[in-house]
Amino acid sequence: MTAATDRRLYDITRHWDNLTDALDGHTAQWPPAGKADLLRALDTRDADEVAYARAHAAHRRSRERDPGQIGEVAAPINLSILDTMRAVEAALLHLADTIAADIQRPATIPADAANPARWRYAGTRTAPQAALWLLARWDGASGRLPRRPGIPSPFTALTDLHRARITTVADGAAARIEQALDLVGRERVLAEPCRCGGCITMRGGGGGDPVARCGACGQVWTLAAA
Repeated sequence: MTAATDRRLYDITRHWDNLTDALDGHTAQWPPAGKADLLRALDTRDADEVAYARAHAAHRRSRERDPGQIGEVAAPINLSILDTMRAVEAALLHLADTIAADIQRPATIPADAANPARWRYAGTRTAPQAALWLLARWDGASGRLPRRPGIPSPFTALTDLHRARITTVADGAAARIEQALDLVGRERVLAEPCRCGGCITMRGGGGGDPVARCGACGQVWTLAAA
């Protein structure tokens, strides 16, 4: 359990730059477009995501410059990546806030206020900062000031309930990031049947090329053949 949660918190910080890079780029869509039936499957997206995208696009259009004006128009933003970053950051910051409220000593000692190990409720607060702070608390780092050995740790130990909450949030956040960046293998049974009437299963993700296969007749579709 400990090693797994350590890894999930570390993965969040490791992939955050990749999410930032993907904001202005394009990530793989699932399912990918290929044969006509695969393309139709791609068009069956979540209604809430479509509604959000339309609202966001309308807002952006209202703020864009007139084409005749001097200046650059902002590049399109990948809304799926943006939603992932917002959701993950909100979850991690809320978790760090609530954990700190339970285990972090109030800054009654003058040196406490300047201790960089303490969690901050104001100022610059990011998902990687929250993940690293939670990771340090998970590993039992004392947070003591090296030059002030007489000052006790500003933290009490995590309880089992704290650890369970950290594990749940870290697992969910890391999984959402991996899905957004197409880092894990996935499969899906397509709504459109094969010409023979059998079910088509698509497998892909994890860096591999997607492949669709009919479970009845064995026909295979790939992007290369599409």
